[in-house]
Amino acid sequence: MLRNTLSTATAIAACVATAQASLNMSDTSFKLFKSSLSQLAEVYLPGSEEFANATVRWGAGQTPHYDMIVKVATEEDVQETVSKLLL
Repeated sequence: MLRNTLSTATAIAACVATAQASLNMSDTSFKLFKSSLSQLAEVYLPGSEEFANATVRWGAGQTPHYDMIVKVATEEDVQETVSKLLL
């Protein structure tokens, strides 16, 4: 069980590093972004089951590339996401 936990932790750390690198975010910036969202908001990174489920498409043509999925819960989450990640 410990081996599975360590493997999962390593995989999650790799996903975070990949998403941060592609978004040009430092570890501190990423943590600040996540902490700026409401408790109900969720952030999915590549490699997670939630990310895979959120990026499933019915059609195969022109599949877009996603670095991260932010599942917002409030208007403030939308504002934070747009101001921090898209601008």
